[in-house]
Amino acid sequence: MIRSPVSIETVALTGGVCVAVLVWLRRRPASYPGDAIPPSKQLKREAKFQEKSHKVDAGWKPCVEAQSEVLPHQVSGQQVWVYSSEKSEDPVLFSPANNPNSSDHIFRQAKLKEWKGPQPDSDIPLDCLSVVRKGFSFYQMLQCDDGQWAGDYGGPHFLLPGFVIAAYITGHMDTIFPAPHCKAIQAYLLNHQQEDGGWGSHIESPSTMFGTVLNYVALRLVGVEAEEEACQKGRQFMRQHGGALYAPSWAKFWLAVLGVYEWQGIAPVPPEMWLLPQWFPLHPGRFWCHCRMVYLPMCWLYARRFTFKAAEDPIASALRSELYQEGQKYQQIEWRRYVHSVADIDNYSPIHPFMRVLQEALLLYERFGPWKWLRKISSDFALEYMQSEDLETNYLTIGPVSKALHLLASWVAAGGETDSNSAARSTAFRAHVQRVPAYLWVAEDGMKVQGYNGSMAWDTSFAMQAAVEGGLVSEFKDMSKKAWQWLVQEQVRSLPHGDWRHWRQPIQGGWGFSTAEQAWPVSDTTAEAFKAVLLLRKHACIKAEGVPMPDQHLFDTVRFLLSYQNGDGGWATYENNRGWSWYELLNPSEVFGDIMIDYSYVECSSSAMQALMLFTEQFPQHRAREIAGAIQRGARFIEAMQRSDGSWYGCWGNCFTYGCWFGIEGLLCAGRPASCRPIEACVKFLLGKQNSDGGWGEDFASCFNREYAAREKLYGWVSSAAVKAATVTQTFAPSPTTLKLFAREELQKLQAQMEATPMRWATGADSTAQVERHHQTLRWIAQTYSQIQNQFPGDLHEEGAERLRKTLCWLVEQCEEVDAHAKGLLARTPDNFISTPKYYYSELRMRRKCLHPAHHQAFEKKEFLRFLCTEVMAFLRMEERLHVLSQTVSEPVPGYWEQCGQAAHKNAVELTAALMASFEAPQVVDELHQCSKEEAHVWHDMIDGSKGRVRFGPSSSLSREEKLEEEPRKDVLVESKGAMAKPVFVVSDCTGESAERTVRCALGQFGHCFERSCQADITIFRFATSTMIQEIVRQAKERNAFIVFTLVDPVANSLLEKHCEEHDVTCHDLWSPLLEKLEGYFDANRLGVPGRRQYADESYMNLIECIEYTRLFDDGVHPQRWAEADMMIVGPSRSGKTPLSFFMAQRGYKVANYPLVPDETPPEELWTFPQDRVFALTIEPKKLAGIRPMPSGALLLSHYSFR
Repeated sequence: MIRSPVSIETVALTGGVCVAVLVWLRRRPASYPGDAIPPSKQLKREAKFQEKSHKVDAGWKPCVEAQSEVLPHQVSGQQVWVYSSEKSEDPVLFSPANNPNSSDHIFRQAKLKEWKGPQPDSDIPLDCLSVVRKGFSFYQMLQCDDGQWAGDYGGPHFLLPGFVIAAYITGHMDTIFPAPHCKAIQAYLLNHQQEDGGWGSHIESPSTMFGTVLNYVALRLVGVEAEEEACQKGRQFMRQHGGALYAPSWAKFWLAVLGVYEWQGIAPVPPEMWLLPQWFPLHPGRFWCHCRMVYLPMCWLYARRFTFKAAEDPIASALRSELYQEGQKYQQIEWRRYVHSVADIDNYSPIHPFMRVLQEALLLYERFGPWKWLRKISSDFALEYMQSEDLETNYLTIGPVSKALHLLASWVAAGGETDSNSAARSTAFRAHVQRVPAYLWVAEDGMKVQGYNGSMAWDTSFAMQAAVEGGLVSEFKDMSKKAWQWLVQEQVRSLPHGDWRHWRQPIQGGWGFSTAEQAWPVSDTTAEAFKAVLLLRKHACIKAEGVPMPDQHLFDTVRFLLSYQNGDGGWATYENNRGWSWYELLNPSEVFGDIMIDYSYVECSSSAMQALMLFTEQFPQHRAREIAGAIQRGARFIEAMQRSDGSWYGCWGNCFTYGCWFGIEGLLCAGRPASCRPIEACVKFLLGKQNSDGGWGEDFASCFNREYAAREKLYGWVSSAAVKAATVTQTFAPSPTTLKLFAREELQKLQAQMEATPMRWATGADSTAQVERHHQTLRWIAQTYSQIQNQFPGDLHEEGAERLRKTLCWLVEQCEEVDAHAKGLLARTPDNFISTPKYYYSELRMRRKCLHPAHHQAFEKKEFLRFLCTEVMAFLRMEERLHVLSQTVSEPVPGYWEQCGQAAHKNAVELTAALMASFEAPQVVDELHQCSKEEAHVWHDMIDGSKGRVRFGPSSSLSREEKLEEEPRKDVLVESKGAMAKPVFVVSDCTGESAERTVRCALGQFGHCFERSCQADITIFRFATSTMIQEIVRQAKERNAFIVFTLVDPVANSLLEKHCEEHDVTCHDLWSPLLEKLEGYFDANRLGVPGRRQYADESYMNLIECIEYTRLFDDGVHPQRWAEADMMIVGPSRSGKTPLSFFMAQRGYKVANYPLVPDETPPEELWTFPQDRVFALTIEPKKLAGIRPMPSGALLLSHYSFR
């Protein structure tokens, strides 16, 4: 047999290699964080915060951190907190149930009191630039003297306990946390304890054992007794989850050094790892810097097996029983059994089986070893490494976890176990104590430990970028100069060649997240600060008066950024990536994922690319080719990191919205067109996540689940029912200007909705009559508002009620001022509302009630809010009508209608702002939007003549049809005796008209079934939002209903399908299959915006004009204008002229009709009208005789209804 020159084995091998290369080229980068975690592992619990609040004592003030001789370098002058017993203003009351995040009120009030310059005026800005200018007028008041902006950077709940435990063990609680500090810490811990008795790992997470065990210990160490309710609830939560034996490893470590957990139950942290050869793949120097710098002091303390003498301390001794199950003896616990135990609620990143095997091997090493000489060498190196870190960071260390561990380790290393006083005098310990305040922050929720020693560089950089983009640098010259000087001096100038003995690469030219002295620059902070510097240096005031920054310092930053780019094209955070993704198999922490190496991130990459591109524009000759190549590699990395749905996962913000921002910016910076596939896919993703109010909001669960989680609850918008009106006046109330601005924004949203349902105002041509009509309206409003001054609900809080009274008085004055020259009194029949929908009948009834002499009692609160919200809507519609008048009716004086319209809008804003001060802002907004929706319902009914319920004027006595439909409308399709109606829910995010008609047409195919045995009970849910979906599905489940829905909002759509699946409710999506097919057919993306078909285009307005014409020329009136009609219908009375006229009007014809009456000569215009467009109706005399005796009440018609 003759073999071919190329063997089969060679071909197979070559093919395999090619396939492997293709797979490798198409793989996701190692930095890809992964797709959504399985639903079974997703976060389903929600944080539930307590109603009660614990107040912080007055007397806390921020000040500049003082210099100290004990420190190796000068401090940056950041803000720290001191307590003074001098009388000062009480802090506001913190309400965790309303919002667990503080508003930094104490710091802001302190800065505002210090400000001596001009303050923002009270006028509402009318354009975007004015809004930005006013924002900076306020923001400059918060700037610190050295030029940076400080603020609360709290959040994690596992930081503060480490500082408290370290201070307690070293015996320096009184030094580090004096009595006022302890009280403020108590307030913080009690404020953030949740209803179940636990604490979350961070400020918004549900309770975890990590947060609960550590914060319970901290609460006890700062002086709260075990018998108090908070401690009892905390113990109950811990025992429900197995006690401290099931705390994660970091919590167990702190318990072990405190002496309330034994070292036998701790997973080994051997310092010998640091002695491995540097080329070894598992050397700790390859780990992410935060990971290795936390486990560095841990391994030293573990090697020492340092333990506080808990048995000799009353609180620590008590904790040995409080932390564990009731009746469980501390001395009898088999600690070795619980090395790997962790509660399910904390097991976010389960220890990999490979790591478990490795830990078991190390446990054997610890049991039968270790070699003393090796342990001593490795421990000495770890201690020397910690001391080097202390010196390089001016005793701040890389972050708060390592800072607390270094604080404790410095005391132990100085001999604190045997001679506490001598250890307290050591330089290292004194320096660490000196820098603890740099991590502390006080807000209205208490004293906390920040996630860093501040975020000053990050915040200042973005603030100045905004000032440049707004063109406000020269206008706010002093603010800009101070910020420029601070940014220049806070550039890192140390370690130009790195410190490779301790795995530090060169950092000169970077900026840290906080200050230069912290000496851990970050790629994205460096890039954003670099952008701010490059933008500012071009301005004349900076060139002339700012401190100089040599070009070489800018070149150093370029070198820094280029050196931080990884092989995959992206940028990491603090260092280059030194390891591989499989390092995560060795992750020893159950509560943190992806912490073993410094991955590349979309956010860091995008920031670095933008900064380098901006630099190239100013220095086109400096390393231009390298920069261009780096930017293109970064763009390819960003594209590779994009998820299949078009989004980017943001690792350093919350979360997909944040990642998408940087992803798009990075691609545009690299020259990708806005129409490229990745950007279009991302835009489609973002449009699908837009909220109904036009904004975007995302829950932290996105980070946990790696899947977009819409935030249904906006903190600060849903208030607690238990917060009484008496406490409302103690909370931090927004300023009048803020309320007006917010009210203006909300009204703009309302007006945008109202554009979809425009009114057809009967304006006429008589200017004098229109002026009189407008003045009559204002007089009636003034009369009403004057009357209700003493009819306020009794449960409005005093401050809000007083503001509302003042606003109503102001409105009365405004209306009376405009009405000064009006004549006559307003007629009781409100004909000035003839062309408005019946929605306003509620308002008219309320006004009659206000003006009635017998009505003197106070309103119900809900009724009062509804009435005043309809008043807001009336002002908005008045503004709309006046705009129409300005285009159609001559003005008595130039600009008259426009001025009146502006006054109406101002009235709406003022009244809305007053309502927000008197009621709860979200309640007011919800009521306004509900008013808008109900108005839209009624207007749709008005233009649909086939419904037979159209009214164009009020009757003297309002009937059942005129009441607002506050519940979803229900229609029984077929009346059949003895049959039970089967419920059908029609759910729409607009009017529901399309869905309802489709369902009715479909049900028409089952008429034979209805006649025999069943009927359909249709319930229509209009303008459904994602917040309403759960309640709708719940009702459907209770009634066993079938749901048919047309939801164009992808979030609401998927949410409804998800809830239906969970509750086993049958549902059918009418829109999505059609829209998906159309997207493919037209090769275009849908907008996902409800109600698009209802925009008032020309055809829609023509239809309204036809209906309006037909209404006005019904029953033979105004023959002089019949020539405008498209057709004329004549016939005897009751022959069906009016119904047919409106039927044709809805199809786009202007129709006039004339009743033929015996012995009455028709007008001449009937004979001159084109005879081929005249249609005559006939009716048999018997039928006519049967119709005429029927009273109008039997037809549910009023004097203002059609004949």
